Amino acid sequence: MENYLPMPQTLENYAEKAIDALFRNLFLETMRNQTPPAVLKDKKDHFWITTKISDHYLTPLFENFFDSMKQSRNLMDKSKFYQLVDYSDIDLLDREILEKINLIEKHFCIEKSDN
Repeated sequence: MENYLPMPQTLENYAEKAIDALFRNLFLETMRNQTPPAVLKDKKDHFWITTKISDHYLTPLFENFFDSMKQSRNLMDKSKFYQLVDYSDIDLLDREILEKINLIEKHFCIEKSDN
């Protein structure tokens, strides 16, 4: 699921809304240090499409961030990445993804109302 979220905007929104101001810059710096500079400028870069974001990007990012604060890595581990959806801008999602989400929603709403 994480591969379909608009990165790095989602993480920037997460930093702004979910991380205390005292640690926000540390998170953004950790993100910038871990992300190839070229892909930060190009939101359509192949990196965002081919990288398994949960394993090879988000996990090390959050581990490094929480390690630097001497906090538990469990605060945002792979099992909690779904929470990043709340910080995603729906207008930045690929139209094809939105179409699939709408079809899934329509399917389950129809199924639910039939029962």
